Amino acid sequence: VITATEGGGKTTMMLNFARNFAVRGSNIVYVTIESVNSDIARRILTIHSAVNYNRIMKGGDSMEGGLCPHIMSELKAAKDDLCEGGAAKRFHQIQVLEYTPLDVIFRHINRRRAYSPIDVVFVDYLQVIGRENKYGERVDQEIAYVSGKLRAWGRANNVLMITANQIKTGKSAKLQEAKTDDDEIRITKADTSGTKEIAGAADYMFGVFIPLLKDRLVLYSTKTRMGRDTQRDVLSYEIGRASC
Repeated sequence: VITATEGGGKTTMMLNFARNFAVRGSNIVYVTIESVNSDIARRILTIHSAVNYNRIMKGGDSMEGGLCPHIMSELKAAKDDLCEGGAAKRFHQIQVLEYTPLDVIFRHINRRRAYSPIDVVFVDYLQVIGRENKYGERVDQEIAYVSGKLRAWGRANNVLMITANQIKTGKSAKLQEAKTDDDEIRITKADTSGTKEIAGAADYMFGVFIPLLKDRLVLYSTKTRMGRDTQRDVLSYEIGRASC
């Protein structure tokens, strides 16, 4: 489970993971709920090419921030590389509406599995998946139930499941005010919004933090089932790709 503030890098980290898995030979299904497939495809292309996604959003042919001939050639080269290397064929997308029930999402995934094996499934993200089990005002329990079903389905089908969750509101405010990535700032499994069941069910928890005024991404990883202390890694965030 990847956890971050709203707009704090959850999807960015998931797409970097997905691109790396596909490039290295794994078959991927990426379920997008808030975005559309075309946006996800463009972001994968910019990650692979190390072209800033904002250039596509801005448009035009400016050398400073648009799609000048050099940038267009970089994007075309990346597209050709993804296709010729087979990564594009291994990266499958499923787009559903917000609050689509999990069983419907599983049906979509199973249809894809009928045509080719699947190694890794990304579901982006827990809070926007439809919740069939209601616990009154305990929305956290509803989200934990969804997380548990994802984990159980993955284990039953020998598929790695990766999803994302929001950070607790109080910790989120502190992170948004932070201007540095010093050691005093840490995201642990205790910062996951919802119940402890979400962190307890996950094999790994990844906290993502993008400091203000910093061209980097800080990753906090905890192997929850082994009781390992949180490990902190700073990833360079060069233009479009997060890499060690």
